[in-house]
Amino acid sequence: MDDLIEQTAKDISNIIPRLMQSFVMYIKECADYNFPVAHFRIIAMLMDHPMKISDLARLQNVSKASISESVKMLFERGWIVKTQDPIDKRVVTLNVSDDGKKQMEEMHERLRANIKKKLSQTPEKELLIIKESLKILNDKFITNSHGGLH
Repeated sequence: MDDLIEQTAKDISNIIPRLMQSFVMYIKECADYNFPVAHFRIIAMLMDHPMKISDLARLQNVSKASISESVKMLFERGWIVKTQDPIDKRVVTLNVSDDGKKQMEEMHERLRANIKKKLSQTPEKELLIIKESLKILNDKFITNSHGGLH
């Protein structure tokens, strides 16, 4: 059993980074405009729930200055909105605007179309295995019973 766990851990640690790189390429292919992947991640994170710049920086493991520049660009495009805390005006919460949600949905549609194209020649039996494997990976590595990160 230990050998199987070791080999599975090795396979996951080898495959996931390569899969992530493939998705970065898919995202770039799907973008009709200059849309850095970092901006895609910021909007995706804000779609889950509003956050402060410091929260985004911490979750992306980058400086607040780096996130601030991306936020500025997204704000100028009208894809995010800033809301000041009524009690402490220094605290600003970021939300995805309606236009940002529309842009994100269009990006997801193009990404899904690209993925569907890649999967179109896959036998149904393999598709079911992929689907079940993704569910297991999600349950083990991404969410707990409350929907939060492990």
